[in-house]
Amino acid sequence: MYKKINYAIGNVASTTAIGATTLTLKAGHTITTDTGATNKFIAVFYDGTKSSPYQDTNREIVEAYRTDTNDFVIARAKENTSAKQWVENDKFMLIASAGVFNEYETEIASKQDSLGYTAENSANKKTDLSGNSDTYYPTQKAVKTAVDLKQDALGYTAENAANKKTSLTDNSDTYYPSQKAVKTAVDAKQDALTFGIANTNAVKVDDASVADNDYAKFTANGIEGVPYSTVLSDIGAQAALGYTPENVANKETTALDTSTTKYPCNNVVKEAVDAKQDSLGYIAENVANKKTSLTDNSDTYYPTQKAVKTAVDSKVNLDQTTPQTITDGSPLFSEGVDMANDKWLKSKDYAGTGYLNILKGNEDNEVDVGTQLNVGSIEAEEDSGAISLFDMAVSSASADGTEMSATIKIDGNNILKIYAESDGAGGADTFKVQLLNKAVLTMQDSAGTTHTYMADTDGSLNIT
Repeated sequence: MYKKINYAIGNVASTTAIGATTLTLKAGHTITTDTGATNKFIAVFYDGTKSSPYQDTNREIVEAYRTDTNDFVIARAKENTSAKQWVENDKFMLIASAGVFNEYETEIASKQDSLGYTAENSANKKTDLSGNSDTYYPTQKAVKTAVDLKQDALGYTAENAANKKTSLTDNSDTYYPSQKAVKTAVDAKQDALTFGIANTNAVKVDDASVADNDYAKFTANGIEGVPYSTVLSDIGAQAALGYTPENVANKETTALDTSTTKYPCNNVVKEAVDAKQDSLGYIAENVANKKTSLTDNSDTYYPTQKAVKTAVDSKVNLDQTTPQTITDGSPLFSEGVDMANDKWLKSKDYAGTGYLNILKGNEDNEVDVGTQLNVGSIEAEEDSGAISLFDMAVSSASADGTEMSATIKIDGNNILKIYAESDGAGGADTFKVQLLNKAVLTMQDSAGTTHTYMADTDGSLNIT
C-alpha cells in the first residue's frame, strides 16, 4: 500500500530535469515517510507560484520514496501526466490521486471475492448439539463434549487407572498389569529347558529309581538314586589312593619327639623352628645396643637406618647433580673436588635470598668468574713465560665504534684505561692507553732519576 501523510509538501531545492529520477527538497519539508522502496507514495509537481496543483494544468504526478532526509527516488509521468523540468521553489506534494483510489478499489474487490466463505453468523453458533440442526453450527467445545460422552459406545470399557498394576504380585482377576509388568515377569522366567549332562543344561531326576537315603549318580537319563554298595563298587578302584586317614590320637600338640608314629601339628613345628633361630649363623638383635644417632662413635653399638640417613644427609654430596647447600661454616677438602663442566660453584648472597655464581669450568677449558673478584696480590706461576694478564673477547654483536675498555682504579678513582672500539665485524680497533683523573706518568732514566710527564691544558707535554 502507498504511504500517506496529510498536507505533506516541500520546495524543490534545484532544477530537476525532464529525465531525472532523483529529487532533492529544501530542508524543512514535511514529507517524512520511512525510507526505502517498500514505503512508496504518490506525489505531484506543480508551479511554485500556484496556490494548489489544481491551478497548474501542467502538473506532473509521480511515484516516489524517500532515501534520506531530503532526497527521493521518483518514477515520472504517472496517471496520464507528462514529465517536465521543475525549478527551484516549485512545489512537491504527497497526494492521494485518482489512480491510488482506483488501485485500492480494485485490490479490495479482488480480496473480497477470493475469500470463498460466508462470514460467521453468531446467531447460528451453538454450544451443544441438542438442536440437531442443519442451520446451526457447534463450537469446538460442544463437539468435544459430545464425543467424550460417546466413548462407552466404542465396544470397550475405559481404563480404570486404580486397577492398573506395575507387577503381578496381587494375582487378581480384577487388576490388570502394565506392559512393563508383563515383560518383567516373563523375562524373569527360564527359557525352554535343555536336559542333559552338559554346561547350561538342566538335570532331570529319574524318579523311578530314587529312594530315601540313596546316593545320587549322574547318568544319561538324569540323576538316579543308588545305594551305598553301588557307590563303593564304583569307586573301589580308587579306594587304594595310598594314604591313611588322620588318626587324631597320633597328633602331637606339645613338643617334637623321636616317634615315627606321631605327627606334629603346625604350632609344634613352628615353636621348634623358632627355638633353633640361633643356629642360623647370626646373633639376634640386642636392642640395648641400638642407637638413634652416631654420637657414641662406638664399635659395640649399631645405628638405626634413620640415624645413618640423618648423618649422611647432613653431609655435602659432591656427586649430586642438584645444588647442595652448606649452612654451617666452610667446607674442608683433603683431596681434589670434581665438578661437572659448565656448572657453577655458588655462594648465598648477603641477603640470603639468592646466589652468587663464583667459579665454573667452561667449554674452552678455562675458568669463568661469575661476579666481581676482590683480590690482594696476583702472582703468576713460576716460569710462566709470556702470559696474558687480561683479555676481552669482542663479537660481531657489538656495533662498530662501541667502546671496549678496562679501567684500573684505586679507592674507586679511575687511573689507567686500556681502550679500544668494536669494528662491528667481530674484531677491535682504535687502541689507546689513557691516564685519567689528571694522573701523571713518571719514568726513571738510566741514572735512576725520576722524570714526571704531565699534559698541559693546551695538550702540550710538561716534563719535570
